[in-house]
This record gives sequence, C-alpha cells and structure tokens, in this order.
Amino acid sequence: MAEPLVSVILPAYKMGLYIGEALASVAAQTHPNWEVIVVDDHAPEDGTRAIVEASAAQHQGKRVEFILHEQNQGVSAARNTGVNASKGEFVAFLDPDDTWLPHHLENALSILRGGVDVACGPVE
Repeated sequence: MAEPLVSVILPAYKMGLYIGEALASVAAQTHPNWEVIVVDDHAPEDGTRAIVEASAAQHQGKRVEFILHEQNQGVSAARNTGVNASKGEFVAFLDPDDTWLPHHLENALSILRGGVDVACGPVE
C-alpha cells in the first residue's frame, strides 16, 4: 500500500531568516511522501524565494513549489492559496518559523487513519 501524499503548506511573509530550517524539518520526516507549497504573501525581498528554490533543487524527487501573491492578502489567504494548489490526500500546515520533529507526519497520519478529522501535535 502506497504512503499517502501529504501537502505541507507554509505561508510566508518576511521569513527568509527561518524558512530554511522549516523546510529541512519537512525533508527529515520519516513519512516519505510529501510535497511543500510555500506561499509568499507579497513580502519585501528577503531571500525566501531563493531558499525555497535551493530546497527544491536538493529534493528533486519531491514537489517544492513557490507561489507569490501579487498583493498582500494576509496569512489565511496564503494558506488557502496553498491548499488550492495542493495535490495531497492530507494537508499539513507549518509556519515557516517553526520546525517539526522527524516523526511528526508519521504520528499525525497514524491518528488520522483512525478516523479522526484533525490532528495536532505537541509544541516545544
């Protein structure tokens, strides 16, 4: 049985300082079938796009997409844009200044497969 695709949505606004660590934490997941969609909410240039493109180059077997809003619409709109662009069976939200422990997606999926609609994990 194939592992379900999880779409990881990262809304970004001036997150160039942090987003690399967030992307690395997705890449370190024990659940292997993921895609990342970063939605930049029309922030000033801070390197976010270059960091996302570098992550995409490092993970060529994965979909790592950068979407730029033409105008600032707020974090909820950025998340919605990401969801609309997603292809996964499941959607996971990660703020670009946060990181996940390596078993985060695996643990969440084990709960979701049990019939639960929403799962969240502990935060440190």
